[in-house]
Amino acid sequence: MNPEYSYPGSRWWKFDFHNHTPASSDFDDAEINTLQPRDWLLAYMRQGIDCVAVTDHNCSDWIEKLQTELAQLNDEQPEGYRPLMLFPGLEITTAESLHLLAVFDCKETKAKLDGLLIGKLNVSNSDKPNAERLFSESFSSIINHIHSLNGLAIAAHAEKDKGLLQGQMDGQGSFKPMQSERLLADVLPKLDAIEFQTLNNDCYCFFKDRISDKALVSGSDWPHNSANAGTRFCWVKMSAPNFDGLRLALLDPESAIRRSDQYPDDPQPLPEQWIQSITLENMHLRREGCGPLSLRLNPAYNAIIGGRGSGKSTVLECIRLALARDNELKKLNKPDEESEIWKTFEGFRREYVQRDKPGMMLPNTRITAEVLKGTGESSQCFKYSWQKQADGRFVTQVMRWDDIEWQPTGLDEAQARALFPIKIFSQKQILALANNPQALLEYIDDSIRVKKQQWLAQFEQKKTELLAARLRVRTLKKELEKKPALELEYKEASRKARVFANANFGPLLKAYQRSIQQKRAVDDFFQLLANDVNGLKSGVEQAANLSATELTDFLAETPAEQAAKANALATRDTLVGKYNEIVTLVAVMQTQLESAKQALSASQWSTENQQHISAYRGETERLKNEGINSAEDAAQAIASEERLRKQLEQIREFEVDLEQAEQVADAALSALTECRVELKQQREAFVSGLFQENNMLKVALRCMASTKTEVGRFREILRLGSGENFAAAIWQENEEQTAGVLWDLVNITDSQLIPGRLEELKQSLEEMNQKKNDALILNTRFRADLVRRIESLSAESFDELAVWFPEDEVTLEYRPSHDKPYKNIALASAGQKTAAMLSFLLVHGSEPLLLDQPEDDLDNALVSELVVEQLRKNKIHRQLLVVTHNANIVVNADAELVLNMDFNGQINLASSGGLQEVSVRKAICNVMEGGEIAFRQRYKRILEDLKDGLNDRR
Repeated sequence: MNPEYSYPGSRWWKFDFHNHTPASSDFDDAEINTLQPRDWLLAYMRQGIDCVAVTDHNCSDWIEKLQTELAQLNDEQPEGYRPLMLFPGLEITTAESLHLLAVFDCKETKAKLDGLLIGKLNVSNSDKPNAERLFSESFSSIINHIHSLNGLAIAAHAEKDKGLLQGQMDGQGSFKPMQSERLLADVLPKLDAIEFQTLNNDCYCFFKDRISDKALVSGSDWPHNSANAGTRFCWVKMSAPNFDGLRLALLDPESAIRRSDQYPDDPQPLPEQWIQSITLENMHLRREGCGPLSLRLNPAYNAIIGGRGSGKSTVLECIRLALARDNELKKLNKPDEESEIWKTFEGFRREYVQRDKPGMMLPNTRITAEVLKGTGESSQCFKYSWQKQADGRFVTQVMRWDDIEWQPTGLDEAQARALFPIKIFSQKQILALANNPQALLEYIDDSIRVKKQQWLAQFEQKKTELLAARLRVRTLKKELEKKPALELEYKEASRKARVFANANFGPLLKAYQRSIQQKRAVDDFFQLLANDVNGLKSGVEQAANLSATELTDFLAETPAEQAAKANALATRDTLVGKYNEIVTLVAVMQTQLESAKQALSASQWSTENQQHISAYRGETERLKNEGINSAEDAAQAIASEERLRKQLEQIREFEVDLEQAEQVADAALSALTECRVELKQQREAFVSGLFQENNMLKVALRCMASTKTEVGRFREILRLGSGENFAAAIWQENEEQTAGVLWDLVNITDSQLIPGRLEELKQSLEEMNQKKNDALILNTRFRADLVRRIESLSAESFDELAVWFPEDEVTLEYRPSHDKPYKNIALASAGQKTAAMLSFLLVHGSEPLLLDQPEDDLDNALVSELVVEQLRKNKIHRQLLVVTHNANIVVNADAELVLNMDFNGQINLASSGGLQEVSVRKAICNVMEGGEIAFRQRYKRILEDLKDGLNDRR
């Protein structure tokens, strides 16, 4: 179902108060005989009209036709159809030739109208067309007849022809009414409303003050044709489009009537997000046998009323659970102490055990809230369910409606909270906030959520830039620390290189290397020759048995055999001879090889070669005494000199880079500090915009001045632990005085100096760590053991310190009245504190706001001046849900929906609806103290009417 039509309580309906059909004789000639009832009705439906008063001239001829056709349309619902309510009525011409509208209940028929026209009035010219007919009764008398039939009397087009207030300007520029003062004095108090086609005319300006308490309505009226349908209308606030709602709205025009020429669009558009319903199943106070308790809510202002113990506050706490907002109460706890608010809530959500023990939940308890985000086609419906899991924990789960069924979203509780922001405050919470204004920072930041996120992204970027710049400075400083050692190493390498260069070592080395090479080559050459000769000798020696070789096993008996044997032995003897020659030749070769070697050793070449070697070795011995052990060492010295020279050149570049890096780090720190100050400015801009119309409250922010709340973090950065050690140096507070560096930081009148003082403190602590003399001012205040602690900290600790900033300090000031000065809320009474904090909570925001008995501690004047006024303003742009026992907050703040809770062993919804409904008004008068007084204050003209309505229905 479209959420526009699916919620209970009051809403704004488009009501066209003055309309004609072809039954009026002056209807458009082109349509008077052709326009059908269906087309007439669809013309208003297409314009989005909800209610139409059918007010033909002095006749009721089309009432039945329209009622019959509307019933048919309701069944068929063709294209262009939308719900439409018909209010039977008449446009009556009085004896003074003035037009007067009579409007009756939707349930009335043609017979009721005819009873007025025929049974009460006398027409004086019945032969005329109905638009020209005239009745003999006066304007005043006809009003009385209309009221006697329980109808509403409305002066038609008051500023136009035949209008009650018609007049003209005289020669002096003054407006002169056409009707006598006697007539006006008689009929104006009786009228239920006055129709003006426009308020931009002399007539309205003249009568404005006199008719300020009247409902000024408008209708399409002229010209009388279907094209003009719904062009002028009023927004009428009613629970349902019916006669009782209309009557009450006309009696309270300031709250319930809006003209289309001033409000072309809905005066109460649907908020971007709102709670549609809350359902409680199987709680201790709503057991399984009773069935679920489901409360459907209005998107505007919902008031929950009821006697003590009726379950009013239970509803709000259940919404808190369903929407996972219990974490907000937990934030009220101190580090070492739970707040009473949290303890009470913990007791409420605990599982019920027995009557005298805390606990309202049962093992199968489920709390469900259906919420809507967005409007129109972009709207999405979600269902939050809080129930017990298999592991025993109570957890909130979120489902999304996909037009067919509920689908799981998989959101965790933090994501669920972010999806549907909402604010819930009990009176005790409000007072706790007033006693701790610092907690308002979270509210402020939540209100500037988008800007805060953008700021946070910038702050993180600048923080990263600062940390990178500080790391660069440290890196360069570490490189520069190498400079003295590098300079010593470079000097030694340079000395060795110079000694080596001065020794003319190059030519000696070259000659030495050539001599060694040649000697090695000659030695290798003769070695190779010797190897070959020796190889020959070895081979010859292996053939030494040649002469002893005999031909055995050969019996030479025949001459041929003997000849063969002799030839073989002869061959042996020949070979033996040759062998002996080879032995002699190898011996000669050996002698010749040795002679050649001896000759070369005694040659001029050998002498020069030895001289080159001796010269080189003598010089290397001398260089050893200079620290150069070898040519390679000399070469390394030369290479080291070049390498170290480049390193020292880079070091000199680092010195320049360091200066620039320190400037970059300083600029990054300033940029981060400025960015942090911008957050305070954004918060301040938001706060200053809140109270332009309400100068009873003043919120001041001191930039980075909440150092008391930052003591723990400051000690953590300095690695001091959480004990009392060093408290006197950091922050110490007693009845006599407050002392410590964090106190000194903010103990100044001009808070604009705090950012600069904070930067000086950070710098001094870092200089202490670096043992610089500039930090002596702190050294004199810090104990020696604390100084040693700080001197031992790592660079990373001071990175943390560099990006640490205390929170802004919030000061809330309240002015009891316009003629009194502001005073700190800490000095105010509980009622004044609550009033001030309520002003703050109600002055801004678009998310649903839920309040539990905000009037506690407030006197009636504050309730009227503050709560009622702010609720009326807030409900225009956000959903409100207020638990209250103060009738003014319900009646005078004009609740769209009243939920009357009751307890008869189980919590129940006794009645609900808008203020127009008699059961609701009765509940307010019976249940709420001052209920009738509240109605008297708001509806001064109709108290008796309300009493009659109550009595008629009792």
